Amino acid sequence: MRYRKKTTIRAIRYVDNEHEIFDFANRYANRNQALFKAFQKNFFIIETLEGTLKLNHGDWLAVGIEGEMYPIKNDIFIKTYEPVNE
Repeated sequence: MRYRKKTTIRAIRYVDNEHEIFDFANRYANRNQALFKAFQKNFFIIETLEGTLKLNHGDWLAVGIEGEMYPIKNDIFIKTYEPVNE
């Protein structure tokens, strides 16, 4: 059998917009999740439900249905999601 995702997510792409990434996370993240562990040039280290992961320049930061945040590689994001008109 084949399955399609049926949820709509919020996401932002990390491309030289560190302040927007912080604002996005502060607005949409589950408050019980300690999100950013570190920031270096061109990547963030973030704490997710799956453990510590890296958000690289060009990746997407997504918010799941429970408010959890996680990085998605750009090529995977493009294959998996399409914009929704609000």
